Amino acid sequence: MQYWLVLVNYMRNFYELQHNFYELHSNFYKRRCNFAELHVIFMNYIWNLCELHCNFYKRRCNFAELQCNFYELLRNFYELYSNFYELRCNLCELQYNFYELHSNFYERRCNFAELLGDLGELHSNFYERRCNFAELLGDLGELHCNSCELHGNFGGLLCNLRLLDFYANYMIN
Repeated sequence: MQYWLVLVNYMRNFYELQHNFYELHSNFYKRRCNFAELHVIFMNYIWNLCELHCNFYKRRCNFAELQCNFYELLRNFYELYSNFYELRCNLCELQYNFYELHSNFYERRCNFAELLGDLGELHSNFYERRCNFAELLGDLGELHCNSCELHGNFGGLLCNLRLLDFYANYMIN
C-alpha cells in the first residue's frame, strides 16, 4: 500500500508540477500577449507621432506656399506699379513732344511771316530802283516813278496788312 501511496503522491506532485508548468506557460503567453499589446500601443504611438510630424511638415509646406504666393502677388503689384510709372513717363514724354511740335509750328509760322516781310521789302526795293530809273528818264519817268512808288507803298501796305493779320491770328491762337 505504501507503494500506491508513493505513486499517488508522486502522481499528485507530477500533476501539480505539470499544472504549475502550464500555469507558468500560460503566464508566459499572457505576458507575451501583454508585450505584443504594449508593442502595438507603442507602434500606434510611433505612427501617431509620425502622422503628427507629417502634418506639421504639410502645414509648414502650405505656409511656405502661401508665403511664396504672397511674394509673387507683391512682385506683380510692384511690376504693375512700375508699368504705371513707365506709362506716366511715356505720357509726359508724349506731352513734351506735342508742345515741342506746337512750338516748332509757331516758329515756322513766324519764319514764314518774316519771309513775307523780306519779300515785301525786296519787292519795295525793286520798285524803288525802278523809280530811280524812271526819274533818270525824265518827266515821264518821274510820273512813272510816282506811280511805281505808289504801287510799292501799296505792296508794303499789303505786306503790313498780312503781317498784322498773321500777328492777330498768332495772338488769338
